[in-house]
Amino acid sequence: MVRIKIKIVLIIESMFYFGCANKNIVSSHNHVQMVRFKNMPIIGRTQSGQDIHLGGLSSLVLLPSASTSSVLQFVSLTDRGPNGAAIKRTNKKPKTVRPFLLPKIAPSLIYFEYDQLQSSVQVTKTLRLLDPNGQLLTGLPPVSQNKNIKLEGAVDEQGHDLLGDLLGIDPEGLAIESDGHIWVSEEYRPGLIKFSAEGKMLAMYVPKGFYLKSELHQIEKQYGRSDFIHQILPEKLLNRKLNRGFEGVAFAGDNIILMLQSPMKNDVAGDKAVRFIILNERNKISYEVIYNLESVHADKLGDLAVSGEHILVLEQDSKVGEDSVHKIFEVNLVNQNKEWELVGKVLRSDLVQLGIHAFEKLEGVAISSKNEVFIVNDNDFGLKEVVGKVQVDESRGTYLIRYKLSQ
Repeated sequence: MVRIKIKIVLIIESMFYFGCANKNIVSSHNHVQMVRFKNMPIIGRTQSGQDIHLGGLSSLVLLPSASTSSVLQFVSLTDRGPNGAAIKRTNKKPKTVRPFLLPKIAPSLIYFEYDQLQSSVQVTKTLRLLDPNGQLLTGLPPVSQNKNIKLEGAVDEQGHDLLGDLLGIDPEGLAIESDGHIWVSEEYRPGLIKFSAEGKMLAMYVPKGFYLKSELHQIEKQYGRSDFIHQILPEKLLNRKLNRGFEGVAFAGDNIILMLQSPMKNDVAGDKAVRFIILNERNKISYEVIYNLESVHADKLGDLAVSGEHILVLEQDSKVGEDSVHKIFEVNLVNQNKEWELVGKVLRSDLVQLGIHAFEKLEGVAISSKNEVFIVNDNDFGLKEVVGKVQVDESRGTYLIRYKLSQ
């Protein structure tokens, strides 16, 4: 299997904005540039009549073969779609639900170009992800009758229950093969999905026991087959924290590296241990390695990047601003006698010290051959919570951030 080796560094979170420098370059500070995406299309209108623009980007892939010296081509990924904060309820199940403002929207790949001469960013193409029958996928939570699995429920903007989706996904990580095949990691199950270059689902890899026989029968009835479901990942992954499933995916030779966002609940490896899964697609064998959070206050990882045997990982806490913890470490992935291990942990960058703390969420990073780092932020589709209600805030734009990685 031929792979594109991609560097996609892990992301930071912050809540402060730099001041504007000009109409395109919003800021230039410590050799850090921020450029706002322009003319983001409207993707839908909510029940309350609010227009929502494209946003919510996660992960970032630089396409060197499609880029020129002045114009760089990228691909990013939307998550499950615009939604509000989780709601706890005691009168019925599921007890935790989340408002989906555009429940029928399909998670999509977003292609865009960065014109370095004009300092401008423009979306050029959207590729919506499809189920095995070529119909649009949704970001609605999947259905599972397994009592040991905790999943959020979905409601509309008015609080009415929405039906779950057997194949619904919450995409977070993205990797692309040289032949065009698309790999997406998602948080719900957690799962790994392989798509054709046209965005059609070819295979889904999930933890053992996620789908019961009755649910596989429903999938077969709805899609005509269920053999694209591969329940081969370690069953212990079902114990991931809610909304803390697979955050990143990358290639390492013929293997695929998957990374959880946070330590699992009551993990025997400790409360600082984050599970990495190494999957060989050819023989369907998976291995586990442990990544231990080093920073005292770090509680999660963002994305991961692979270059040869070296892996870049971002440790972070859940805070924002100059007192937060967002550090990029480099580790090596070693395979000895079919036993994998992450070794040689070295601090590469303290992103907070670089002054990159302009947004609540930065969730996609790519590195060029010139050691330039590019980051996109997740603006939650321009939404914010106001007195328990979700409102559009046009100041919450999508930006491309650029800086030079130190040697």
